[in-house]
Amino acid sequence: MAKINLLTIHWGNSYGGTMQTYATIKLLKELGHDVTLINLIHPRLKNKLFKKHNTRFSWIIEDIQFSMFRLLHFGHMTKRMYSIKDSVIPDCDVTIVGSDQVWNSDITGPLQLSYFLDFVNRGDKLSFASSFGKFEWESDDETTKTVKNYLLKFKAISVREESGVSICKDVFDTDAVLVLDPTLVYGKYDDIIKDNKPRHTILTFLLKPNKNTKAICKMVSNEIKLPLYSPHRIIRSILLGPNSWLKRMKNSDFIITDSFHGLAFSLIFHKNFIVLCADDKKFARLHSLLSLVHLEDRYVQSIDDLSKRLSLVHNDINYEEVDKILSEKRRESIEFLNSNIKQ
Repeated sequence: MAKINLLTIHWGNSYGGTMQTYATIKLLKELGHDVTLINLIHPRLKNKLFKKHNTRFSWIIEDIQFSMFRLLHFGHMTKRMYSIKDSVIPDCDVTIVGSDQVWNSDITGPLQLSYFLDFVNRGDKLSFASSFGKFEWESDDETTKTVKNYLLKFKAISVREESGVSICKDVFDTDAVLVLDPTLVYGKYDDIIKDNKPRHTILTFLLKPNKNTKAICKMVSNEIKLPLYSPHRIIRSILLGPNSWLKRMKNSDFIITDSFHGLAFSLIFHKNFIVLCADDKKFARLHSLLSLVHLEDRYVQSIDDLSKRLSLVHNDINYEEVDKILSEKRRESIEFLNSNIKQ
């Protein structure tokens, strides 16, 4: 058994970020390791509940639901910190960073270098399914040089997108291997989904809804004769904690999403789905996963694109083929961990 410190993006009320943290911890424990989550929180969330715009009842309930999920499922965490404090981080054999967009400075901000493990002076450093979140690296030359020096000290690096493999090679002159996001590697969620009753709805999980995405959702609903389930922000905050969100994903008949983890759980639960694009620069995450499972045709660019391919929403996905691909990639991902973590 190895003692592992895990640094990931577990903060914030994000379904994807929360579930990938859950899956990473469960996976590492299943492989026989002792895991401590480094409870590093983005400074912008400091005293969040006391800020005026977050004192609404729905926001408070949402915070409580996500906090309860973390307390129940994340296991051992260090004390909360808003910058790295060595004194509260236990000694370990391996420090792992990942998964999620831990190497996207748009998200990590002032904590950017912490997610390249600049604070780790003992034990091995490992990256598991880390994501840059973009097709290209965009930092200045000085930051790039600093990051390169840190990455060269890693025992092994794995990323979850093909573009990440290229960035590591072309920008940082280091090798990285492609692995699955831990939500797909772990893949076992029945213990936190309490009921399994089909809802016969279309679940829309959209990070950036707009007129085009709303028109696409309406067209799909009219075509397959199922109602849309897209709760108002207030209702979603009160009713849909991580458990309920996962249950809705599993019990829906069809999913429309522009989220990486919306796509990941569509695959896990064998759903028919279409993928939209919320941001061209950040589409690398979804594009890589769609390409891996040969479902690029599930990406819909616009209402005109869908109108020309309406048969798409009626065609069932061949999950026998998808599962074969994911099974092999899952084996490779676990082998990456086993071969790089000393027992």
